[in-house]
Amino acid sequence: MSVQIHSRTISSPDVKQLIRNMMILPVVRSNFECDKRVFEKSKLYEYRSPYAAVAQRAITRIDADVAKIGSIFRTIGLRLGEEEGDPAWITRVADYRGERHAFALRWGTFEGELELLTDYYLGNLSARDDDR
Repeated sequence: MSVQIHSRTISSPDVKQLIRNMMILPVVRSNFECDKRVFEKSKLYEYRSPYAAVAQRAITRIDADVAKIGSIFRTIGLRLGEEEGDPAWITRVADYRGERHAFALRWGTFEGELELLTDYYLGNLSARDDDR
């Protein structure tokens, strides 16, 4: 569940979803990077591990999506601040339309969305994304 902490709210559900993605995608990317390193070190194959290749394709797609979201933020004039965490919430402050907003996700929601986005990037890879 996401909540706005201040009385000023970002009214667009699309903008809220983009902020959520910018909070979660770096963690998803980091997980894929860790997996890729493990696959590359395992040396189960004489050639490049197919699992490392899948992880790299996901990383490439995440990088492209983060760049696209960043471009959208610049276009609409939204600037995200640093991330803050506490035992219950993860929070990002955003400057949007001349006002400061705080956008927070509960850790349980963050973890659930992390899993959903990981599944999304694993389940939507196509042959044309192949990096061989």
